[in-house]
Amino acid sequence: MSTSGTRLDKKVAVVVSAGDHMGMTVSRRLAEEGAKIAALDPDRTGVEQAEREVRELGGEVLALVVDVVRPADVAEAIEKAVARFARVDILVNTVMRHGFRLIEDVSEDVKEEEIGANLKATYAAIRAVAAHMKRQRYGRIVNISSTAKDGVPWIAHRGHSVHAATRGGVSVLTRALAFELGRYNVTVNSVVPGPLRHPRTEKLFSALRDDPEVEALSTSMMALKCLGTTHDVANAVLFLASDEAEYITGNALYVSGGLYGG
Repeated sequence: MSTSGTRLDKKVAVVVSAGDHMGMTVSRRLAEEGAKIAALDPDRTGVEQAEREVRELGGEVLALVVDVVRPADVAEAIEKAVARFARVDILVNTVMRHGFRLIEDVSEDVKEEEIGANLKATYAAIRAVAAHMKRQRYGRIVNISSTAKDGVPWIAHRGHSVHAATRGGVSVLTRALAFELGRYNVTVNSVVPGPLRHPRTEKLFSALRDDPEVEALSTSMMALKCLGTTHDVANAVLFLASDEAEYITGNALYVSGGLYGG
């Protein structure tokens, strides 16, 4: 099977957390449109799977095992990608961790893990690519946020404060950097998924259905009455990473089936 589109022909895309379900889907979708992929993930098994999937499409890929929370490691990985491909045009931050704990039950370790994965990793990756994109006067940065930033309206469940705060941080960071980097023809946007249907969330949703504190876990709150998929998110990422979105920056594109918070 070969790549089927040319919307990202000759572009180089760095996908952070490429070894998880969403990162793999995004990597495949960008590769389908001609992008060369630098896949970063701390999990060797996951990133090697992402590498295989891109190669099966006929795409070019560099797989790197990286602690995406450590700025020095991320910067080193970006330099390797630039050495391999000569440039970096697109950065997609798909890192996401979430849990459900009341505020008094959130340990320092858990808090630091979620803040690290959901916010620090995004910041580290953008910091590592910024100078390259500014120098070439071109870049597309797409961050993954979540409707959690709006207060998790899809379930009346307490215990989501750390995740919501970190996803809100990603959205604010997106807007601030859109202004900072816009003069260099670098756009910065976010995709805001609602609840998605994939293996990790199925396990989570099953646990929540058995929790007496959960008062609502239903698609009835969504205009489209169904859960989305990582493919839906990847299509939104593709649009924002393409030149079709060249005059869009600082925006949040909801992929939530008509579910909005706030």
